Order: sequence, then C-alpha cells, then structure tokens
Amino acid sequence: YQNYLGLSPVATMIRFIPLFVSGAMCNVVVAMVVGRIPGSILLGVGGTATGVACLLFANIVPHTTYWAFGFPAAVLVVFGADFVFATGSIFVAKVALSDEQSLAGGLFNTLMQVGGAIGLAISGVVADRVTQGEARKLGVDFDPTNPESSKPPLEAALKGYRAAQWLGFGFCMLVVTVLRRIGRVGGSSSEGADETKLKKLPELEADSGKTIPATSSVVAKE
Repeated sequence: YQNYLGLSPVATMIRFIPLFVSGAMCNVVVAMVVGRIPGSILLGVGGTATGVACLLFANIVPHTTYWAFGFPAAVLVVFGADFVFATGSIFVAKVALSDEQSLAGGLFNTLMQVGGAIGLAISGVVADRVTQGEARKLGVDFDPTNPESSKPPLEAALKGYRAAQWLGFGFCMLVVTVLRRIGRVGGSSSEGADETKLKKLPELEADSGKTIPATSSVVAKE
C-alpha cells in the first residue's frame, strides 16, 4: 500500500483494521470449539484461509477497489497464525506432563517465533531477487543490498511482491499437508489428571516395592 500505491501511513493502517477484528474473533472461536473439533480441521481451515489470502494478494489488481482483494485478504490472512498458535498451545499442554507444561509452551512459542522469522527472511529474499531480475530486464540496475541503489520500477516491485505471496501460499499448503493427522486437542482437566496419574503409576509402584524390604528388615531386627 505504501511502496506501490503511495498511500500515507494512516491510510495504510486503516486498511489493516480488519486484521485485528478477525484475529480477536479467531481466538474466541478456537476457545469454543477446540475440544469438539479435531485439530487437523482447525489447522486445515486456518492454513487454507491464509493460503486464499496469499492467492488474493498474488493476483491482486493494484488499482481496483480495496473491497475486491484487499479486504477479504485482510480478513483471512490471520486465520492461519491464530488457529495454529491457539491450537498448538493447547496441544502441547495436553501431551506434556503437568509439571512440564510451562516448558513445552515456552518451546512451542519459541519455535513459532523462529519459524516466523525464517519464513519472513525467505520471502524477503525471494521478493528481492525477483524484483532485481525484473528491474534488470527493464534496464534498471537495482541492488537490494545497496541502500543507495536506484529504486526498482513499480512493475518489477509488483512481481516481487507476487512471488513472495506465491511462496506464502506454498507454505500454507505445506502446513495443511503435514499437520493433517492431529486429533482432538481439547479435553477436560480430569482427563489430563488421569493420564498424569497413569504415567506416574509405574514410578509409584517401584517406590513402594523398594520401601517394603526396608520395613521388613526393621521389623525383623525388632
């Protein structure tokens, strides 16, 4: 919006308002249905919605109305991040032991941040390389690593943006394919407590087996 259409920061911010509203609604929806719907469906819906947003941006007509491409893309693009983060947080809390849930949540959050940074870096490199190649075809010596380099033509910059969005679409489809086998991630606290007791049962039996001989020896001495 700013680099291609030349809009002001305020006008650009207004076009991103649907992201905040849609993101808040996504978290409410996940909290209500996460215990009733398999996680694979939630991740599939989130990844598909974000993939559709990437497709809209990859095929956007820049000078058309905002409501044709920009608005639906802004509404859908947050589904993937919110659905994956909320569902994944509950999933790692379920599979981890009660005394390890905070550690598992911290690791998951760290992986989410690192993965987002890596994905952003890869998409940035792809956009810069495509823009550089298209600029050279138009006779402009654009170097993304040199701040003093000539600015790329808008046509070249647009193709770079499109390439980054196509890459984002591929990432979304990869998430949908890889994480399709996750089952229902929600559950009652009593179920989690029972699972924890079952996991610790062999340890309790081993401890009890060790204390019996010691007690018997004490009785024998008396």
